[in-house]
Amino acid sequence: MKLKYNKYLWFAIVGILFILAFTIRFYQLNNPDHGFYLDEAAIGYNAYSILKTGKDEFGKSFPLLFRSFTDFKAPLYIYLTVLPIKILGLGIFSTRFISAFSGSIAVICIYFLLKLITKNNRLLSFLTALVLTIAPWHVFYSRGAWESNLSFLLLLGATLFCVYGFTTKRRLFFLLGSIFFVLSTYAYHGQRIVAPLIFGFYLFYYRKWLSEKKKFLVFGFLVLGLLTIPILAVSLTPGGQSRVKSLSIFSPQTILPWKNQEGQSNNRTLTILRKWFAYTRPITLPGIYFLRIRPKNKDGYLT
Repeated sequence: MKLKYNKYLWFAIVGILFILAFTIRFYQLNNPDHGFYLDEAAIGYNAYSILKTGKDEFGKSFPLLFRSFTDFKAPLYIYLTVLPIKILGLGIFSTRFISAFSGSIAVICIYFLLKLITKNNRLLSFLTALVLTIAPWHVFYSRGAWESNLSFLLLLGATLFCVYGFTTKRRLFFLLGSIFFVLSTYAYHGQRIVAPLIFGFYLFYYRKWLSEKKKFLVFGFLVLGLLTIPILAVSLTPGGQSRVKSLSIFSPQTILPWKNQEGQSNNRTLTILRKWFAYTRPITLPGIYFLRIRPKNKDGYLT
């Protein structure tokens, strides 16, 4: 009876935490005094244009890259924003809704992910979720129409389902997590590099378990391959390559603020280090799980 009571108590605590995260991210979300960035306006307008005409602002039907302000935006956030605009009308709130909602759900995802990898340590899971709830950087990105916030949620969800699938030996959950990895590449350009690295690590680490069901493994790769073809196709276009070139550590382009008159960085080493750290940070998600010292079970897997 006490165990059941504690279980319901923790569910209530997590529910309150979600309400807190939801409130922080949605409070006065439509207040124009807080600013409305031009990229946010472009996302809202393109979603509205897709809703009304099926075309983007340049007249292209259902594109996989949205050209706007000399930039090429990932498609998933814009297509998801069609629904809140349909229900609530075009405005600041409806344009930012997906990001704010994603930020709220991410708090729940991080709780269950930590609960899973720490063997049901609810206190540590709660504290981690609480930190994410009030983290200034996450609140900031949740309160603006930023594709990176949606991709962060998809990355969390992918990690959660993959680890849960292996832990419970349910391959369908692992496949669901794999699909989330692919979807994250449609949400943010940077995930086209980060997501394959993390997912590839999971495939290597779980290779023995995955190879036990070869038919399911082939089916999974077939599904992922079909989902990946469109994003691979647009990645080969000039618009798809523009963001990759600006982010690659081997690119002469730079995103650092200190430049010379020709627009080039004055310090090539700092440019490479900055981009390297930007890419290796997300590896800490699976690293939290896999770098812990844990005993092996009778099958040779880390428990």
